[in-house]
Amino acid sequence: MYLRSVFVPSAAAAIRPDSKANNFLGNETVSSSISSRQPQFLRSNQHSFQRELGIHSAGKQALPCKLKSLARRSHNRLTSAASSSLDVFVLDIDGVLIDSEPEISSSALKASADLWPGVFEELRFSERKPAVEEGLRKCRPRLIKGFEAMVMARLLLEDDANADAILANWKSLLAETLERWGCDPEELTALFEARRNSDMEADGKAWLAANRPYKGVVSALRACQSPSYFVSSKAGHRVSHVLKHNLGLDVPEDSPRMFAGLLPPEREKARALREIASRPVAQSPGARLHFVDDRFETIKAIKSDPSLSGWSVYLAGWGYNTDAERAEAEASGIRVLSLESFVEFLTWGVIMGVDDGCEPEPDEITR
Repeated sequence: MYLRSVFVPSAAAAIRPDSKANNFLGNETVSSSISSRQPQFLRSNQHSFQRELGIHSAGKQALPCKLKSLARRSHNRLTSAASSSLDVFVLDIDGVLIDSEPEISSSALKASADLWPGVFEELRFSERKPAVEEGLRKCRPRLIKGFEAMVMARLLLEDDANADAILANWKSLLAETLERWGCDPEELTALFEARRNSDMEADGKAWLAANRPYKGVVSALRACQSPSYFVSSKAGHRVSHVLKHNLGLDVPEDSPRMFAGLLPPEREKARALREIASRPVAQSPGARLHFVDDRFETIKAIKSDPSLSGWSVYLAGWGYNTDAERAEAEASGIRVLSLESFVEFLTWGVIMGVDDGCEPEPDEITR
């Protein structure tokens, strides 16, 4: 019998249903209502757990073998840790909670066609649009500022092979291309942002539909009883709008839980993490600080910053990163999460990749 993944005990998983968990989110006070009856809590939430992990039941069914094994093995560790530990989550938005690539690419293509109509007509954009869209999705891991998607779109329209050049050395290619085309980044930014705002105002439902929550994230955020903060390089009003309408979270632009417009991301997200770490909820005894982002360069920078050594960092493997980046992250000791593990982490405060080889007991078999 063995554990395949790291087990992370959490106070959040042991909070009684009647505790005021929302205090974590609003005024950052910590409830002292901690229950030591962890297995009972797990049993009472069996159906929610089954839905999250895709464990379906028909009729009467007892706690699944995997979950019962987890409860049996970890009961003592959970209950002893629950009274002295608290998980604090800081979550990136794009590529972690939301797949925003369709929305960004759509606005970029429209803005590019408006700016360079002759080029787009000459290169038969209407015929090649699907290929350009595919290239933009492939190159999304290199995108930092929104206007860059406009430059990527034109390069991909000119030659599909430019996708490899974008992935290999985007920073220098971007600078060279802007100089060759005689384009000003600030002017491109203004055009791109105007198009995004126009799309958002013209058809709000379509705009929201193009910012798709990843599977399981909505219910995991709803179930999460830990303090959570949101960091993003995009504008605060867009982040707040998506959080409210697509994720069911009322986090105003001026909320202390919101850190938006963080550019450049490495520097500004580090600043946000330092600020959050200084707050009372993060200073409470036993607090464990978790940062999840899909951008490898950001995670690497945070991990190497001595002033942020108190943070556990995780690369969102389902987000905007490449196979090579995920391999490098693992080789350097950075935990790469799957979407399923992330959903478990938020929902239960543990990563339940458990396989103990146990056979189902009679009361675990559907009758």
